[in-house]
Amino acid sequence: MRKQLKDYKYDTILFPTDWRYAAAIIGLKQYFDFWGQEFHGCYEIFTVTENCNLFDNSEELLGFEGLAYRRENIIEKNYLLFAEYFFGSDMQHTKVEKKLKKEEFTEEEIREVNSLLTGTEANTILKKVFKGIKFDGTNPEQIIELLENNRSEIIKETFRNKMSMYRNFANVKLLFSEHNLHCRLLGFNVDRNRKSKSTSYNFDTRTLVTTDCLEFDFIPFAFTKSYDAVMINNNYSIDLLMQTYNKINAVLDNLSERQNIKVTLLKTIADSISFLKYDVEVIVKERDKEYYESLFIRKSAISAMEKITKKLVSKHKEFGDLKFRLELGKDYWLDVQEEIVDCCLNSLGFEKLIEKLLKIKEIKGVNRLYLHGIINILIELDWEWKGEINKMENEKKLSEGIKRAKNCAFVVASSIPENKLCSYRQKLISALVFHDYDRVSEIILQLSAYASVSMPFAYKFFENPEQNKNLVFAFANGLEKYMENKEK
Repeated sequence: MRKQLKDYKYDTILFPTDWRYAAAIIGLKQYFDFWGQEFHGCYEIFTVTENCNLFDNSEELLGFEGLAYRRENIIEKNYLLFAEYFFGSDMQHTKVEKKLKKEEFTEEEIREVNSLLTGTEANTILKKVFKGIKFDGTNPEQIIELLENNRSEIIKETFRNKMSMYRNFANVKLLFSEHNLHCRLLGFNVDRNRKSKSTSYNFDTRTLVTTDCLEFDFIPFAFTKSYDAVMINNNYSIDLLMQTYNKINAVLDNLSERQNIKVTLLKTIADSISFLKYDVEVIVKERDKEYYESLFIRKSAISAMEKITKKLVSKHKEFGDLKFRLELGKDYWLDVQEEIVDCCLNSLGFEKLIEKLLKIKEIKGVNRLYLHGIINILIELDWEWKGEINKMENEKKLSEGIKRAKNCAFVVASSIPENKLCSYRQKLISALVFHDYDRVSEIILQLSAYASVSMPFAYKFFENPEQNKNLVFAFANGLEKYMENKEK
């Protein structure tokens, strides 16, 4: 929310009442910090108190922190130079300037410069400025002078039209505009001539409310520079908002390739952002979508991912981040990392994932030994997720129960032929997947009789199959002949 201030050294204040204003504050603060010497004392963090009388209806924002500033300091030329500083490494003209900082040039270097100015890597504005002009290795001063004389126009056109910059976030026609009927952001912006009525309640355009302000032009600077841009709306205070921004950018800005954003984001939050004490809203803007997505991450999900990360580091280093992907059908992949993150976000256990992996382990050609290890880890994590481990006594019971189930599986696998073992294992997995616990109990008893092996772990399962199915997961996962060789 934006408010006009009365009788104060600053004339405007911005409150992070929703993610758009929070993002604008992040960008605006960076802009003022960049021009700190020129705009000395140009803003302050202001907290609304009970006796505040600087703007109307201040009681509605009691306790809120806002960014107070002089609006006259938002200057187009300064904004563009800040944009050049922020996105400079991705702008063609800055790459040219960097390449021209030498005295002699090879033929390859000359070709690279011309490609950036008028060739395949050039954009429309550079082709316009350098039309009919070529770099030949002897005229760097001419090129630099043309860049300097047209700098504002080059920055503006590059910034607003490049898909990784303003174009990814807002309507390029509304840059630096004021008093718009509709919000400039993609997904909020409406074509007045064609769509206004269809987006309004009862086809009445008077019911369509989409606030907009010049400060929204600073929103692109609040997101990460990754392909799927991210902004965390940790707006409990402006200090926390900036801390979170700096932490998440330090990781996501440096991604070498496009990765699953939910996996990367939750792992990053769990690993490095210890001051996130509450549920948080995450705004994601994918480059190939014309709208923003909101992802709400509960504190419980962050804690769960943090525990998983610590367990992998302390006990299962050889499995790293549980990386396993398999194409199950056309454009349908099973990604263990993504499944784990979805379970954390939705407060679900890992039983469904364990069942899938047990079935996949029977597919010819998969790395059965690696999957065996992943399934064992997920069984432990799922038991913890259910709250079975709260004390050392329970942890000991878990360890003993899982160990007994694995030992029974090892003895059974050693006692019966491969073909029989495979048949019983597949029957047991199918019964588990279909939650046919009577059939599961029947198969366990048949195996016990056939192999002449006592199965003490099974009694706990018989008492409460739904609560203790992880014991049978561990047993089914260990019914492998190769495990016999591995143990030896």
